[in-house]
Amino acid sequence: MLSNKLQLEASFLAKNGTGNRYQIDQILCSDVRESDVVILQLTQLARYDYFVGHLAHLGAGTYPDMEMIYPVDRLSGIDNFEKTFRALTKLKNFCSKVNAKLVIFNDWGIQEKIMLDYLSSFEHFYQLPYNGKFIDLGTDNEHPGPKQHQAYADFLYEKLK
Repeated sequence: MLSNKLQLEASFLAKNGTGNRYQIDQILCSDVRESDVVILQLTQLARYDYFVGHLAHLGAGTYPDMEMIYPVDRLSGIDNFEKTFRALTKLKNFCSKVNAKLVIFNDWGIQEKIMLDYLSSFEHFYQLPYNGKFIDLGTDNEHPGPKQHQAYADFLYEKLK
């Protein structure tokens, strides 16, 4: 929706169930060029990527027996914050070096003050007002629906035009 409004080509690098660090890694490994616009929609911090014969993505509530795979309290621990901060800094530096515009937004409401303070230092970070209460829901009755996605596109278009 946003790429149509801006008349720009779009590439989608996100994958269902992945965390911020995975998504940032996808951007860092892609062919971002000068004058590109990179948009990262943050997800919950309590997601973790790990390897068990294949790449797996873990989030709070993903598996009933999750404690056996990875301690739930570590998903929101300081180690996860630190690794996410480092990944975001790498992304910011990368976009700066290639002269691409980095836009980061969040719609679920950052509860952790340390993360909000850190992200506030980014030139184009936007905390959207939805706070996890969406205009409509998608077919899974959990994630944002078409009207919510249009609201995201409209909001970001106003910031980018």
